[in-house]
Amino acid sequence: MSTRTSFYQQRVTSLQTQQSLIDRKLRTISRIRVALFLALVASAALAIFINSLFAWAIIPIFIAFGFQVKRYSKEFNEAEICQRVLQLNENELAFTNGDKSVFPHESVDAEGHIYATDLDIFGKGSLFQAIDRTSTWEGRGLLANALLSLPKDIATINDLKAVTTELSESIDWRQRFYAIGTMAGESPKDMPSLRQWVDQQDFFLKRGSWIWIARIISAISLLFIGWMIYVQQFYVFYFMGWATINLAIRGIFFEKDLKVYFASLGYRTRLFKKFSDLFDLVSKRPFTSRRGKDHHSKVREASSAFLELSQLSNRAEQRLNGLVGPLMNGLFLFDIWNVHAIERWRARYKTHVDGWIIALANIDMLSSLANYRFNHPEFNDANVVTG
Repeated sequence: MSTRTSFYQQRVTSLQTQQSLIDRKLRTISRIRVALFLALVASAALAIFINSLFAWAIIPIFIAFGFQVKRYSKEFNEAEICQRVLQLNENELAFTNGDKSVFPHESVDAEGHIYATDLDIFGKGSLFQAIDRTSTWEGRGLLANALLSLPKDIATINDLKAVTTELSESIDWRQRFYAIGTMAGESPKDMPSLRQWVDQQDFFLKRGSWIWIARIISAISLLFIGWMIYVQQFYVFYFMGWATINLAIRGIFFEKDLKVYFASLGYRTRLFKKFSDLFDLVSKRPFTSRRGKDHHSKVREASSAFLELSQLSNRAEQRLNGLVGPLMNGLFLFDIWNVHAIERWRARYKTHVDGWIIALANIDMLSSLANYRFNHPEFNDANVVTG
């Protein structure tokens, strides 16, 4: 049995155990959420039909419910990563044993290239198929170009050797990078679409009054809530009436434009999350090679920036939540505040996004090369010298 076959078999067994533990934790959190939701409904019913003081129980229960929702989301995300890492190791094991169907093969037009066709660089069972573990479309393109345009400069070759050697033993890191990258289901059209979104016209260019309306309504809501706390009395029907009026204002004047905005943002949410997690993963990994340090320094700011964008985009999705959306829009015109924050992010970082994405694609490509190096420990390193 080869060294790598044994390694991947052990990884598969370990990951199956890990996945079972995560699934058990998810079931526990689900039961807690159901219990808190029932307590929330009971508190609201008691406040309406028996005594309004029961309404104050809603706040801590709602906070606890929100915490469990966030906890479940985090564990669910971890479960999906674990599943994808498990699938990757199962595929690596099958590929090592000769099954070339487990990884997709790329069809690249290399007609007329000096060696690509003769050496079967692309296609089923090709070198590209054995190397390619990229999880971004731009990373895959860089990998194809790297195989078609081999470096001739000794310094560049040595830099590539250093960074792939450095990454080759980082098994957990590389496989987590791959799993996170594949979760978004990125298509070739996504990156051009993302760049177009970054450069599009400011949403509030002809809607400057919107944010002022949101500020006024939010201020009144805060004063109303503060007054009820001061008098220690929860006026349910006045509270709900005020929220209903604001929802009507939103529906009549803002709904159409907001719907279009969030529709265009919605399908990019998965990309924001993907890049946020990938940038975070890269930023937390120290590099010792010169090329690794160079790419790391380029994406350092991207980690916090895309985390912010991912949180804003996720917050925008909460507008569809039956509990959060109507309440927050009814009191504070939540959607307008959210769009305002997203537009501020776009204005602040629009000139940096393209460079960040290119640096990440390079890391994606280098991670694939490092994986090939790891899968073939019997291969020798060439010493490059000048002629």
